[in-house]
Amino acid sequence: MPLKWDLVNETFSDTGTGPYNLGLANGRRRFSEVVTQSDTGSVFVHISHQSAAQYMGALGSFKDTGFHQLTIDTVLYGSNGASAVSFSSGTKDVVNDIPAANQPTWYFDTGRPDFPTVNDLWLDPITASINWNHQDTGGDTQWIETGVGGGGFNTDTVRPGEIFNGKITESNGSNAATFHLKTIGGDDPSGGDPVYIRFPDGTLRTATAALSVTAPSGATLGATNGNPFRVWVAIVDDGGTLRLAVRNCSDSAGVEGFPSIGELDSTAIGTGSDSTKVTYTDSAVTDGGYVIAAFADYDSGLTTAGTWDASPTRIVQFGPGVPRPGTALTFKRDEDGASSSGSNTAPGDDTLPQQSECNVFLSLAYAPTAPQNIIRARGQIHITGAVANNIVAALFQDSTANPLCTSWNFFSGTTYIGLTPLTINWIEVAGGTTSVTWKLAGSVATGTTYFNSRGGAAAYSSSENSFLEIQEIMG
Repeated sequence: MPLKWDLVNETFSDTGTGPYNLGLANGRRRFSEVVTQSDTGSVFVHISHQSAAQYMGALGSFKDTGFHQLTIDTVLYGSNGASAVSFSSGTKDVVNDIPAANQPTWYFDTGRPDFPTVNDLWLDPITASINWNHQDTGGDTQWIETGVGGGGFNTDTVRPGEIFNGKITESNGSNAATFHLKTIGGDDPSGGDPVYIRFPDGTLRTATAALSVTAPSGATLGATNGNPFRVWVAIVDDGGTLRLAVRNCSDSAGVEGFPSIGELDSTAIGTGSDSTKVTYTDSAVTDGGYVIAAFADYDSGLTTAGTWDASPTRIVQFGPGVPRPGTALTFKRDEDGASSSGSNTAPGDDTLPQQSECNVFLSLAYAPTAPQNIIRARGQIHITGAVANNIVAALFQDSTANPLCTSWNFFSGTTYIGLTPLTINWIEVAGGTTSVTWKLAGSVATGTTYFNSRGGAAAYSSSENSFLEIQEIMG
């Protein structure tokens, strides 16, 4: 085996093709300090002329008793190609250097590298073995498993809820979408390149064959035309048979994620699979353990829901730091206990109070992080008038005239008997990521609207709990 050491550098002034008598280069080690044998062609050397365009890489030998004389045995490269260089007069440097072609590249991957070069090394995390790529006599390269570090992958390291060496991909055609379980390398699982899944009850399953689930043309999963939605993908253990599941966990009525007990029931998917908050698999499953694998976002939705003619905007593999459906993501609050007033009035009739008829007392600007997520707006305000009146609270967005929702009451003049804060509670699918200004407004039907006061008289030292909250929830 060719020998190599650190910081070995000498010089010589001999001409021709050698042998060369070496001399010390200041601050460097000599070959005589490290060479312990005179085997032919055992030492990597690189020779370069200090003042002429001459250089050569070779395997050499030190055949004299002091290991000071270098003989060139095999030329590897140089300014004269694969032939020996006849060096001209002048000083030449000699270093112990490994040619780039002889330096291995390490790969750490669960799939064999597609374009290795000779002498590359591949550490396979599945089998915990080191593989060496060499060139055979026919000129082809091939991987040889050395067995170094072997003993197989320790499956005990896969914890409940984890997927090892797996990811979810999507393909679509004929207006149907198919979600696939692939290896990290992008291949179907196999016996030599499996995917390991540890379910919540501790059961370990191994995927060794292609696994997929298809949403056929016509199956909307609860999505609507042109509106953003999210498809969650899970792996289900159906009594030892692995199945992929899809689920749309949210709509404008809220979020229902996967069951917290680690088991689920599913419905067989078909052209009529049009519901949110239902888990679909290729065959119905009862009490099957599951592991969440990924979610696929369709930021612009599908032009026609159920016509799967577009790929997801993104697929996010589930793992540490990725929130589950229903997880609260962000929270903002505006609160005000000080008294104030407004002059706008809203009729106490069966028409929608307009933003121009109301007095905005609280507002918050918020930009959702994903259009598929749920936004919840919650608030309350304390308002009164000076005369018997209808009072109304309304929630608005930006400059939109109509409210999202209202809350109302009636008080009989200055007695304020039975008067309670007006509250609102609203949820919707975000629909986009543009900042929206939320406004909580209030008005009386006649006269001045007083905020956090009794007909203009402050109460309880500005401690009224009037507030507006915005919360984003994982959809």
